[in-house]
Amino acid sequence: MRNQAKRAVIKLTIFVPLAIIVMTIFSMPLMGMSPLGNLLFPGNGVWKVPGELPAAEMLNVPGLKGEVSIIRDNWGIPHIYAEFEEDLFFAQGYCHAQDRLFQMDMWRRQVQGRLSEILGESLLNEDKFKLAMGMEDSAIKTDILLREMYGNGTLDFFISFERYVDGINYFIQSMNDFKPLEYQLMDFEPPEWTTIDTLCLIQEMARQMSWNYHDLERFDTLVSLNHTFYNELFGSPLPYQIPIVPDYGEFPVIPESAGIDLNFNPLVKSEITNFLENIQEIDSEKILMDNQKDQIIGSNNWVVNGSLSNTGFPILSNDMHLAWLMPGVWYEQHLKAEDTGLHVYGFIIPGMPGVAVGHNDRVGWGFTNTGYDVIDWYYYNTDGPDKYIYNGVSTPYTSKNYRINVKGQEAVDFTVNHTVHGPVLSDMREFGLPQSLGDVILAPRWIANDYFFNLLAGNGFDRAQNRNDFDEASKHWTLLAQNIVYADIDGNIAIRPTGKVPIRDDSKIPIGHLGNGSIPYNGSNGEGEWIGYV
Repeated sequence: MRNQAKRAVIKLTIFVPLAIIVMTIFSMPLMGMSPLGNLLFPGNGVWKVPGELPAAEMLNVPGLKGEVSIIRDNWGIPHIYAEFEEDLFFAQGYCHAQDRLFQMDMWRRQVQGRLSEILGESLLNEDKFKLAMGMEDSAIKTDILLREMYGNGTLDFFISFERYVDGINYFIQSMNDFKPLEYQLMDFEPPEWTTIDTLCLIQEMARQMSWNYHDLERFDTLVSLNHTFYNELFGSPLPYQIPIVPDYGEFPVIPESAGIDLNFNPLVKSEITNFLENIQEIDSEKILMDNQKDQIIGSNNWVVNGSLSNTGFPILSNDMHLAWLMPGVWYEQHLKAEDTGLHVYGFIIPGMPGVAVGHNDRVGWGFTNTGYDVIDWYYYNTDGPDKYIYNGVSTPYTSKNYRINVKGQEAVDFTVNHTVHGPVLSDMREFGLPQSLGDVILAPRWIANDYFFNLLAGNGFDRAQNRNDFDEASKHWTLLAQNIVYADIDGNIAIRPTGKVPIRDDSKIPIGHLGNGSIPYNGSNGEGEWIGYV
């Protein structure tokens, strides 16, 4: 008996601490992930991840006007049929959230500077930089304007837009504990979706397609090489380069010059070089784009006249080269509403309503990125800590304050100074780097910081019945310029770059400056103001 008691004590001595250690391990977050106990405990975590979508499902959804059917084919593509268009967009939002909620959530967080909120301090500087770029601010002010247009009766589509958002949120609210695996692993809840979130996704696409540092890189290269060598390497058009529309328009000739006139400040070159060296520490997307550029550059589209096809109708083809992701960037769907006759098939970024590229019963269209230069960088002399020189006048900064919630620590407040053109991005101290704000500051003017109406254009494309309808809708395509190919059942074909591009006032640039926004402008001398748009 005494030996048995001793063995029991020994077992308890061994297994109780082990049990405590195991319980402690299973209750502690690991590398920012949810505790293993939360993930593996029966009836919780991975056991409550949604499975494959059922072949058929009946839902009674409050607020629907009529019946909606969602039929998924063998490839999982949803075909959505509704009596009423408002219900159609509700169902589209529901499908997008059902299939791509985590992807949508991460995209909006990237634009809104909210990655630190779920991933911790390591993403703080990148969040700061994304907020400083002003993408969410532009989405917010555009949302306010769209609501005003809806309120005064000039924007009927906004109700369908809101119903799309309602569909996303209905799915989020109906998940209960059956959250997608990513939310289980990272242990956070998806916030409700808003119309601003959708507009932020358009901003994200604009960032991918048009935000760049090319002006600064050209300047750095030009000053290092001189104009003659630069022209041989980077002239436009290059030898053997044939424009899509040959012999149309004028191509700029880079002036022959011994060098560029920095005009008043010899520190410009060193400041720009330092900025380019440091920016990749903050903007990780720059490294990604530099590494992947050769792999993803160059989308394709073409359209041929019906006289060359067996059917007698035009043929349109579109191949949009965006990065390979899992899940993919695009979402394929088929939408049909009885009350308005809307009937369209094609692709959209999940988180946005309607179809971006595709066809309806009468017209088809496709996109490739135009590559307009819609961002200009300006350098200025400073006048103390609170002012800069603009067009020869000492001018106070305007400023905007931000607060970022950071997982595992107190929220972080920071301030971004603005010139008349845009945010001051050259003060690396604000983004966690030792580079100090020098006597020269840099700020961009980027077209994405203006109002944008791409949702209106997309809505018009989806409904267009002929070339005139499509052209009218194109007027609203202001951001994210695209080469749009078009074809219709009446035999019309077309290609046109569509989107706003700024007109620069180059009357003040010095000899040797390339002009037209090719390299940075001297903001202190009032160079390169945007005086209109094409």
